[in-house]
Amino acid sequence: MKGYYKNPEATKAVIEQDKDGTRWLHTGDLGSLDEDGCLYITGRKKYVIVLPGGKKVSPEIVEKFERTPTGKIKRRFYLLK
Repeated sequence: MKGYYKNPEATKAVIEQDKDGTRWLHTGDLGSLDEDGCLYITGRKKYVIVLPGGKKVSPEIVEKFERTPTGKIKRRFYLLK
């Protein structure tokens, strides 16, 4: 990507050139690599929620705890799009 059309400020915010002249596009995606080197995209940096204790949480997966009528705690996961 050369840059955003007629928007040099936006281009400068996401494209960085290192000392060797290689240009890097910072997409804001978060992910992890497994032991085989496969990349898993887990969220977006701009959507990360910082909790009062400083822990960072990706909102794509939200864990919800509910009590059943018998008083047991049930755990559910929701994928937000």
